[in-house]
Amino acid sequence: MLRINGVEAWISDENKSPFAVYGVEKDASAGVVSCWIAYEPEMNFAMRWRDLDGTVDIGGFVTVDGCQYGGRLIKARSYAPAVFSRIQTSSMYSRPLSFPSHSPAHHVRTPLGGTITLEVHVVASGETRIHEGLSDLAAQRLCCSSQAPLLASLLPSSSTEVASLGKIATFIFRYRTINFLRAYGLAPVERQPYVGLYRTPQVGDKRSASSLDSDLDDDDDSSSPSSVIPLYIATPKITPYTHTRFTIIGCIGINIVVITTKADQEQRSPGVVVFPVYIVKWPALTNYPPKSCTRSFSIAST
Repeated sequence: MLRINGVEAWISDENKSPFAVYGVEKDASAGVVSCWIAYEPEMNFAMRWRDLDGTVDIGGFVTVDGCQYGGRLIKARSYAPAVFSRIQTSSMYSRPLSFPSHSPAHHVRTPLGGTITLEVHVVASGETRIHEGLSDLAAQRLCCSSQAPLLASLLPSSSTEVASLGKIATFIFRYRTINFLRAYGLAPVERQPYVGLYRTPQVGDKRSASSLDSDLDDDDDSSSPSSVIPLYIATPKITPYTHTRFTIIGCIGINIVVITTKADQEQRSPGVVVFPVYIVKWPALTNYPPKSCTRSFSIAST
């Protein structure tokens, strides 16, 4: 909703819900406030406004795409909003106020296309009279006193002659499609929340048999990186609590860092071979061995 100089105005849909406004600009010195709204072609709408003060009579006059369609009168202390939702096409017929359809001819026909303007004046109202419709230019300044829509009927409409005492507010609604407003940064872009395709495995998760089968199928795929070079893990066959021949290949301090079994060294498996590593104490009563020494001895494996 827009508000300036004690007057509030908004555009609503058929369900009386206000349209969202974007890019609001206000000129307090001139009494002008403007905004952008998103619309759908051929959608019915209504222009609504109300006097927040309520001490004087005010009249609002609606212009759509440069065409004046009349207005409504709000009496002092009525506190009811004015509703302009239908356009009288003749003395007996009226049509709903609606947005235009998408057509190049619409923009050619109305240079000010895409703009709805409401001018609010403080007015001095005269007598209400029955007439047969808006027949001349002066009749466009008449404010219809009835707040109900003018349906197609044989009953003539009523109006009140008013004289403007001064304009107090101007509301400008520029309507465009929501895609246009988003493209120019006037309306926010709705971003869909990202939903990850993969979830971090948790303790207690179980895999179905189908997922295990798919992993096996991936191993057989020639394009899978894991199937290019087979990986073999060689485990030395060491009988518990027996003596096995070991060969020292490196040491730090008095502790042997890396030793392997003779059987491991004779492994003929292709690909990458991973051997276990043992840490043992250097035999007692010997000097500190040089780094380049190699010594074989028996040790009990567990």
